[in-house]
Amino acid sequence: MIKRDLLLAGAILHDIGKTRELSYERSFQYTDEGQLTGHLISGVLMIYEKAQKIDGFPSDLLNVLFHLILSHHGEYEWGSPVKPGTPEAIALHHLDNLDAKVYAATKAITEHKDTSSSWTDYVKMFERRLYKK
Repeated sequence: MIKRDLLLAGAILHDIGKTRELSYERSFQYTDEGQLTGHLISGVLMIYEKAQKIDGFPSDLLNVLFHLILSHHGEYEWGSPVKPGTPEAIALHHLDNLDAKVYAATKAITEHKDTSSSWTDYVKMFERRLYKK
């Protein structure tokens, strides 16, 4: 059974490190921290820093939160240092992946310039053209 509170925490926190990874004063750019450690490590450090300020924060919960952040990319080749190892982490990975794919499909369709065609150009992520109507 999935622990809803952990899945929600993961959904909220999994990309929190991007606030340190990216600079957004004029346009998005990577910070030095972002270039050196990335948003997964930055996110874990942010959670750790906050947890240390809470007396008696459960270490097992802290480890599970770390795991949600570190495993949300799902695969080593996608940047995860660990693969999802809890039901919540598995769900979070697939939800994050689904969100990225729906966004990419929507963007490919809305940005396609040929209004006379019912199909987009070939979209590498999906290895096919997408139907626009």
